Amino acid sequence: MASTWKEDGMAAPFFGPEAWAPMAKALVAYLGGDEGAVLTVHSDEGEPDPLPVSLFFRSREELREVDREALALVRGRVLDVGAGVGSLSLILQESGVAVTAVEVMPEAAEIMAARGVQDAREGRVEDLPPSQDFDTALLLMNGAALAGTLPRLPTLFQTLNGLLAPGGQILLDSTDILQGGGPPPGEMSWDEGEYPGELQYQMEFRGELGAPFPQLFIDPATLDRVATEAGWKLELAWQGRAGEFLARLTREGESVADSGGAALCEQAP
Repeated sequence: MASTWKEDGMAAPFFGPEAWAPMAKALVAYLGGDEGAVLTVHSDEGEPDPLPVSLFFRSREELREVDREALALVRGRVLDVGAGVGSLSLILQESGVAVTAVEVMPEAAEIMAARGVQDAREGRVEDLPPSQDFDTALLLMNGAALAGTLPRLPTLFQTLNGLLAPGGQILLDSTDILQGGGPPPGEMSWDEGEYPGELQYQMEFRGELGAPFPQLFIDPATLDRVATEAGWKLELAWQGRAGEFLARLTREGESVADSGGAALCEQAP
């Protein structure tokens, strides 16, 4: 049984059961033997996209390049935020890393626990008590989306600040859908509701369409500006060919602490 720290599961206000229901059913279906299960992702930009549910259950051999790059940078005790069904947490555990996995969907948190994630927690990262227990906060599968919208991003940074130990780091991925079309760093900021990376998503599975929810994709220049204003320093750790990137964020004036945790650069194939 996955542990909780509040009775109601702490559903995020913009991503509650009405939005995640199709995804939860797809995850349960895959675990039940439907290995060909596919989610359909609708957005207000472009055509619907198929999303194989197997991606959430990927093994060490099936990691995406950004996953490998992020795991190679892991240090110390890890907080896996938006952990899904725990695939990365399991790989970390197998490599001897202490990891706490947090996931807002109760169904996914239950699957994590059933798959063997030792510290699987159901709820929002915002509702974890500030502890400064963690050395790495891992936010993958478009970790920027955990903020929902650009104005909420500083709040996410503030939450992680209270959870990370001195010398802690955030590893966050996203995709620059502007592809360099945004303003140069420092020249302008986006007004609320105008940032082109703020999309609206809906998920569909077997004909069931979930409620809409915001999905944030952020470009590196805007992320750098917001992070700097929040007291964080950004390093681009990896960039893909289609705008994907991995950001490593550390507090201004701090360097990443080597607290004895195992980096996975040698273990990851």
